[in-house]
Amino acid sequence: MFEKVNLEKALYKERNVQKEKNESQLISQFKSLFEAEWENEKRVLQTFKKGAISSDLPSPRNLEESKIYSLDNIKALCIDYRLRFLSTKQFKGDLPQSALTAVKRTEEKVGDTIDAFMIAAPSDLFILEDSNKDPLLFAPLEDLRNHS
Repeated sequence: MFEKVNLEKALYKERNVQKEKNESQLISQFKSLFEAEWENEKRVLQTFKKGAISSDLPSPRNLEESKIYSLDNIKALCIDYRLRFLSTKQFKGDLPQSALTAVKRTEEKVGDTIDAFMIAAPSDLFILEDSNKDPLLFAPLEDLRNHS
């Protein structure tokens, strides 16, 4: 009526089946996480290349105060070192991996996506259609001093 079963072998087989399921789930979760991270990087790179300026600015509440600079600070740096401060759309260099990582960390801290970038760099790293007409674009953060 019943077949003879070696319970130890059946238990060993069950453990291996469960282990394979767990490994498959782990691989699937890793793949999903990797794909989400890849999509996030693609979004940041597209925004960088598009060079848009957003009217929906992130709040600097969770950012290190030492990493927030005023436009006067940026202007002085650009004058001292003969840099241009322009939209990333006009930047012909590549976004370094360290900058991409910093953008993703900053987005995590502010709890929102950043959809506008500016860059300060030597003038030869920018493509200018007409150096007399190309505007300097700014994207200020929300000023927290007025929101106590």
